Parts: sequence; C-alpha cells; structure tokens
Amino acid sequence: AGLNIGVLFLRAVSKREHLMKTINCKFRQYLLLAVMALLGGCAHDTGSHNRIGSTDPDLLEKDIRQVVAACQVNASELDRIYDRLHNAAVDEAGRSTNDLQLGNIQKAYLYVHQARLVAAYQIRLLSDFPYVKESRRADFLTLRAQDLDRAISEMEAAASFLEVYAAFIQDRRVLGEIETGRQLISGTIYLYEKLLKTLRPAVNPAAPFTRDPYSPFSRGSSGE
Repeated sequence: AGLNIGVLFLRAVSKREHLMKTINCKFRQYLLLAVMALLGGCAHDTGSHNRIGSTDPDLLEKDIRQVVAACQVNASELDRIYDRLHNAAVDEAGRSTNDLQLGNIQKAYLYVHQARLVAAYQIRLLSDFPYVKESRRADFLTLRAQDLDRAISEMEAAASFLEVYAAFIQDRRVLGEIETGRQLISGTIYLYEKLLKTLRPAVNPAAPFTRDPYSPFSRGSSGE
C-alpha cells in the first residue's frame, strides 16, 4: 500500500510539472498581479447572503477599476493566444492530412475568441461607471451584475469546450496554448465572481419570492 501511494504521488508530481511547463510564464505573472490587485481592493467584500457592506462610490469605482485593469490584461493575452492557435491551424492544414485535429484546433481558437469578446464587452460596460449619474448608479450596477452573471456562464462554457477539444489534439504546443487560454478564462471568471460580491450591497433589491431576496442576479435563479 505504501509503495502504491508513493507511485501515485510521483505520478501526480510528474503531471503537475508537465502542466506547468505548458502554461506561459508571462500569464502566470499577469494572473498573480490581477489576483493580488483584486484582493487588495476588495477588503470590504460582503459575502453572498446579505446587503451589509460599503456602497461608497469611490470604493466601488476603485474595485471596478482594478477588475477592469486585470481583465484587460487577460483579454489582451487571449487575443495573442487566438492568433497563435490560428497560425497553428494554418500550419496543420499545410503539413498534415489529420482533418480531425485541424478541426479541433479551429474550434478551440474560436472559443478563445468568444471568451475574449465576452471579456472585452464587460470591460467596456464597467468602464462607464465613473460617468453614470449618482441617482442612476444602483440601476447601472444592477444591470452590470446581471451581465456579469451571464458572462460567467458563457466563459465557463467556453472553458469546458476547450477541455473537450484538447482531448483530440496531439500537438503539445497547441495544447499548451489551449491550457493557457483556459487558465486565463478561469482567472477572469474568478475576478467577475469577486466583483459580483462587491457589487451586491449597491444593487437594487430583487423582487419578492426570488431564490435570493437580496440579489437580482442569483446564479441559477430563473426569477420564480
């Protein structure tokens, strides 16, 4: 039993080392900076089931600005991954008759592009916060919260599809790009989820009898 545990541990370590080699070093630095910036700016996080927290517009603007900055980094890197995967598909088309692998590379870069578009759209909307009239900010943040919730679902789907297509690709370089893209998408989802918690005290109360009476953007709620 001890030998088996040791073998499993060595295999786990080997798999982890292989995975880390496929992830772009620059991305790891960017993600660390993004997470550190967000954690530093969200000290007044309110939790998921109450509206007790800061609605100070300056603090909200600071948190939104930090998320926007971090997501801009992620979106730019997703752009570069899209370009590299597109070029890899062109190379694959020129040198191989493996249509299945080519098709999966093409589908993968399309989902990277989709995730990038979703991220860019949220960045543009959130960047408008400083210019919204104070009397309309609760309405604005309520809409942004609902948008962020949908964006999370769309990006989760994109990350899942990337995993599916990666299973049918043998090119290690392409697999490394896909894994980096998936990690960037996961990092963006994390930032969005943190921001949703920060926005919770400032949004309009939900209608009665919703799943979470304090939230108009409860995950999975259909508004019954």
